[in-house]
Amino acid sequence: MSTDYNIGVYLDQVPIGFGTYTGISLFNKSDKSIKYYAEMSKTSLYKGASNDVLPDTDVIDDNLYDTLFVTNDLNNLILDDNKVNLTLAAGESGLIYVAHKPFATFLPGYESTGIENAILNITSQSSAGDVDSLINIKVTGQRVIDSPVPTKPGRFFAIESYDELNKYSLDFNWQLLSGNAFVSKFKIDLCSDNVFSQAIADSPYEIPVVQNSESWKPDYLDYYNYGSRNFSHKISNLPIDPDIYARISAINLDGQASDYTYSTGFKLNTPYFINDVTYKGLHPSPGDNLGFGTEFLTINKGIDQEYEIDLAEILYEANNDSYDFTAYTGVVLNFYSNSNVPDSNSKIGSQTKSVAAIRLKRPEGKNFIYSVNASNKFNLVLNFENISVVGYNGKGAEWNGDTVVDAENGGPIFDLDNLNYGAKIFDYYINKDKDSIFYAGLGGGDAYKTNERNTPETLVNGGENDLNEDDLSNYDQIPYTSTEGRKDVQGRGSDGKLIGTSESSGSAGNLPSVYLGFSERNSTSFLPESTFLFRFKTEGISDSAGTSKSTWGSSAGKAIELKNSSNVLTVREAYGRKFYELTGASDQTNAIQAFNNNTAIRPAFGLSSNGVDLRPNYTILVFALARKELIDGDFDKTISDMLNKCNAIHKFVDETYWGSTPELSKGFWGNDPAPFNPNNLIYNFYRPVGSIKTNASFVGSSLNSPAFVQPETYEETSNSKRYTTRERDFFIYSNQMNTDSKSGTWRNTFTIDSNDGNSRKVASHFPFKDFNLAKTSNFLAADNEKFMLSDSTELSTELAAFELFFVKMHSTITDYNATITSDFGGAISGLRNETFINGVKVFDHLLALQPRKDVQKMLIQLNNSDPDTNLDTKTRLYLFDYIYGAADDEKGRNQASDSIMEYLASYYSPLIMKSSSGKLQVAKHDSGTNNQLSFGLPLSHNFLNLYSN
Repeated sequence: MSTDYNIGVYLDQVPIGFGTYTGISLFNKSDKSIKYYAEMSKTSLYKGASNDVLPDTDVIDDNLYDTLFVTNDLNNLILDDNKVNLTLAAGESGLIYVAHKPFATFLPGYESTGIENAILNITSQSSAGDVDSLINIKVTGQRVIDSPVPTKPGRFFAIESYDELNKYSLDFNWQLLSGNAFVSKFKIDLCSDNVFSQAIADSPYEIPVVQNSESWKPDYLDYYNYGSRNFSHKISNLPIDPDIYARISAINLDGQASDYTYSTGFKLNTPYFINDVTYKGLHPSPGDNLGFGTEFLTINKGIDQEYEIDLAEILYEANNDSYDFTAYTGVVLNFYSNSNVPDSNSKIGSQTKSVAAIRLKRPEGKNFIYSVNASNKFNLVLNFENISVVGYNGKGAEWNGDTVVDAENGGPIFDLDNLNYGAKIFDYYINKDKDSIFYAGLGGGDAYKTNERNTPETLVNGGENDLNEDDLSNYDQIPYTSTEGRKDVQGRGSDGKLIGTSESSGSAGNLPSVYLGFSERNSTSFLPESTFLFRFKTEGISDSAGTSKSTWGSSAGKAIELKNSSNVLTVREAYGRKFYELTGASDQTNAIQAFNNNTAIRPAFGLSSNGVDLRPNYTILVFALARKELIDGDFDKTISDMLNKCNAIHKFVDETYWGSTPELSKGFWGNDPAPFNPNNLIYNFYRPVGSIKTNASFVGSSLNSPAFVQPETYEETSNSKRYTTRERDFFIYSNQMNTDSKSGTWRNTFTIDSNDGNSRKVASHFPFKDFNLAKTSNFLAADNEKFMLSDSTELSTELAAFELFFVKMHSTITDYNATITSDFGGAISGLRNETFINGVKVFDHLLALQPRKDVQKMLIQLNNSDPDTNLDTKTRLYLFDYIYGAADDEKGRNQASDSIMEYLASYYSPLIMKSSSGKLQVAKHDSGTNNQLSFGLPLSHNFLNLYSN
């Protein structure tokens, strides 16, 4: 072997208390595999400008490790050996890191500055057995006392909020954008004037950089200083002033401050966007006005369990027993739960027929008097946190002789008068968090006659229907009392509405303008990128709508891309969000498939180059199906048809080809052809069979447990030929296929029913809920049933059907009586794989782990199998986010995926509400007509959680 290398490495100056690093690349130019052994010598310390040697005994802590060291992972250092090994195949390159952490502890009287030297010794051994000459690289680092003046922070913004505990609060967030930011603290100034001369509250606020407790880390930050670290600080109990301005500076250990960065402000319940100006810290002085303002009256009301809340009474008492709100242009009324029980909501309901759970009626003989804002409006804002609001459930129909007295109707959730007067407008804003639940009362049940043979006819009165508000999002339909097999069924009441329409004096039954909003994700929600193995995202797309592309690259984790040789991806835009449309084709020629970046090589996933990654993992896919016209005017029929036409939207398996011939799919079933066409509808994401809907799930294995994990042995007999079939994937359905004696019979040595030799152990699949988010209508649209694209290049921008799906899969391998067997040459059997889709268990199966540890190539595909090009009838498949990740334990995996789901549901909420403003108008009176939205079941996302007729 021959070796060329640099003989010296110089690290940048670094202040004491911080750290720095550089990378050293190793290139194996030989035609053999080589193992490299890198070890750093003891660091020689020097002091002062004369660079005199500092003896070891002069260091206060003799146990301090050397300050120059070598590692292959800056996040998980092992410094006892101060050495690393690296194996490179022929032609491969690798990277090791040389890091510097200056001592901060010296004897009094010694200067802390100086040079530090060490020798990096690298030996190498070829797989052919020969050993190369020793590589000696002199490493030099310099510790300094004076820190450079920090560069100013970026991405500085504040979320404005108000709650019972913290009152008016500003939740600040920022980042360090420069790698030379040797910062020990930050300072935030809050002032009531735009020249920052009048401090408010306890301003200025100093926020120290939390010092690291691990001995192998620098005192402050990381070896790469800022890394991907986000900083935040919440300032609560601020005065409710109309003017508040904020600025921030970074401060080093010498007390030197950076230039100021001025804050951008966002309201808590509105989506926010960090533009390039805010990200780079270039918001002009003085920044946004963060003042709450004195024009709103704020009322906080704790709830245990209450019925028929009268808002007029609450407003009257809070305003010093007066209906004169001239001093205000709005009221914020916060309902919050008094319950200390985790995951438990307080309740507001109704026990009286025709009375809403919450009402605001015009007081008899009196008027609400109020001021208005610049838009000529007074706003009543109702915020709900962990509250269930339930309408009156009507009593059932009753027999009166031979006739039936109809059941009572269900009551509304709200009954809100139109309080406009003169030219002034009184608007309602109802904001609920994801844990609050709204549902209108259900109509009473039918009365009926029994219809049983040889049994006297009996008259049965209807009962009271009910919903379990603790499980509302899991309903596919209203659980009305069954009347199957009965006759003369009649009299059921109607379900209640979101907004009641009872008349009050002066209101003439006109609905007011009511807007529904949903809380922003909470402050603990984040994207745990450290767990990502890949993420394909559309957030931050810079291309214009209408742009065609052939590649979608992963933004995190493994360097892979989903691509096609043709431009099958088109950028679309709606309600302030951009995403991709994937062109359909019946032969999968337009499918996008995963490859390592800029190669034709399939990606492999494993903890090492020769190991199996069995960690708990998650896979999350956000996609939508859309169509311009409905089939027979039926939304559900249209969605089912689109799912069928798209076929298997998402697939991942190991070393498997998707094609129409068995020869191309033999990798899926071991060494023999698949017993059915991989394009068969059994692979559907969603497959209706007659009136029965078989809801499937992701197609494919868990990615984290590829070909190594096999189900327990199955055998098939066909034409006297016996062979073992390895079913690698979890989409094994009951009654998947019917075979006769001529074509062979499935046999299972681990049968569910030992008395049935032909029974087949199958995965247990249950329906899971489609995320029916954007089915609601928006009065702002010309056609309130249509989803509107804002893409001028799309010839059809109004979509009658739009269904947004959030799919979360958890897959876990657990020990389950693991034993070594003779199968597969000594496999470990008895491992259990559990897989959940959106919280529903879809697979629970014993598996065997092969002794072969090769990391398999993963074949990942997203596809739209609908070849229709007619603008009215074609199925549009829109792609938003596709994330795969893993954690060391189930708790970490669950926390990561839950946080991702909340983040994504919040980010895409404008699509849910079909409103760029983040508010959905749910009621209005227009041209003599009352209009309001209804919210049918199923409901299944983070925000909606409500039902009304």
